[in-house]
Amino acid sequence: MRRLLLALTAAVALATPAMAQRFADTPLERATPADAVAWVEREVRAGSPISAFDHQKIHDLWQTLADDDALRLRLLNALATLNFASVDAIDDEDQFWEDQARLLVDSGAPPRAVLAALKRLIGVDEQLGAALSPRFAAARGLDEAWFEPRAIVMRAFARADRLAVKETDRLGLVTLRADLLERLGRPAEALALIDKALLRVEVSPQSFSDTDSALLNLRAERAFSLWQLGRFDEAIVEDRALVKAARPGDNYDGWADNMLIGHLGGAGRAQDALKALDYFLYRPAGNLGDWVVARSVCVNVQLGRLTAARRDLKDLKGDTLPARTYALLCLDDLDAAAASYRARLADPDAAPWAILALSTRARPKAVGSWDTVMLDRQAEVAARTDVQAALVAAGGARRSSLVPSGGENW
Repeated sequence: MRRLLLALTAAVALATPAMAQRFADTPLERATPADAVAWVEREVRAGSPISAFDHQKIHDLWQTLADDDALRLRLLNALATLNFASVDAIDDEDQFWEDQARLLVDSGAPPRAVLAALKRLIGVDEQLGAALSPRFAAARGLDEAWFEPRAIVMRAFARADRLAVKETDRLGLVTLRADLLERLGRPAEALALIDKALLRVEVSPQSFSDTDSALLNLRAERAFSLWQLGRFDEAIVEDRALVKAARPGDNYDGWADNMLIGHLGGAGRAQDALKALDYFLYRPAGNLGDWVVARSVCVNVQLGRLTAARRDLKDLKGDTLPARTYALLCLDDLDAAAASYRARLADPDAAPWAILALSTRARPKAVGSWDTVMLDRQAEVAARTDVQAALVAAGGARRSSLVPSGGENW
């Protein structure tokens, strides 16, 4: 869910007219990917600064190379040598370093090279994914302490604090710090931080430079904080206000509606959740795919509409979908849920979050009534011998003291 709240964009202004002309002549066009990669390598060897590269064209080139692992790895290795970074200090280039680490493993690179790529990751979820992935076990073994969950959050906190000294006008930093507090089980502090920033916005709207782009994310974070505090009704009120504010936005995909439905269902307010699902029924352009279907399964189960729930389940194709596991837990089909977890554990890309879901982790101090049912079912599945065997084969459980900040892990 949290990843849906992030919109990462990058652009760069060239320093001089001469550099602009130089860049205009570079082969960073999709039609010549091999030449483009070779040009980047030459520029890096020549000591060109990051400002010599158009970030959007670098991203376009990287995407163009999706089917050419060798060229893509060459590009990423060059960018790593350059210490390539986002033009916005709050954002990151983690998709590059995740991809580099994966490609290094696939190419047989030594674990130390993979570890160097993983240590470039900045986002908490990205680092936690690396800490859980069986793919990176050999690299993690060189520095296990780096991947300890609390250490990951505290590193992110230190970075956020450093940025806050320089970027005093960024709401995005308030959201980031609140999220970290929630992960540490400190939602009251997160809520106080958010409300202080919202008051500042109300009193002086121009005091933040990113209000237009970051305010909705901050309000979503407020709903998460209220939920962790057990103030479920207030969280749902915040969700409804968020839906009203988000829907008119360009290219709105329904993320706020999905968040509202998840909270209504988690609190056991199934009838209200069913009504909220109407948004997706009548607005096919606004959907979040598998998770909307899974929410519908769960809401129908709570209302005793099992035929409708099983009909929805048929739309969740693919055994490695977390949304499918969630729907099966809702249906109380624990055999099928166990099979879903086993399939996820056997898939290198799906395994990390399945491992987290099946490992002992901290629960929020307050849990919604239906979420409590679901967590109990999840624990029952996790204890099964077949699931435990699959978990061991994927590297074993990873205990975490962190609290899920954007919803439980299924």
